[in-house]
This record gives sequence, C-alpha cells and structure tokens, in this order.
Amino acid sequence: PYTCPHGRPTLIEMGYAELEKKFGRMV
Repeated sequence: PYTCPHGRPTLIEMGYAELEKKFGRMV
C-alpha cells in the first residue's frame, strides 16, 4: 500500500523530495 506508481515506496519518494528541497538536489 506504500508503493507509488513508479514502483518505489511512497515514503522514500517523499524523503527524496525533502532532501531535494533541503540540499538543493546535491545527489
């Protein structure tokens, strides 16, 4: 139930979004 259409867990997707906002997409 925690899987997004892209196949990756929604929580991880949200985590990356947070990281992109905070670190300016360093990764």
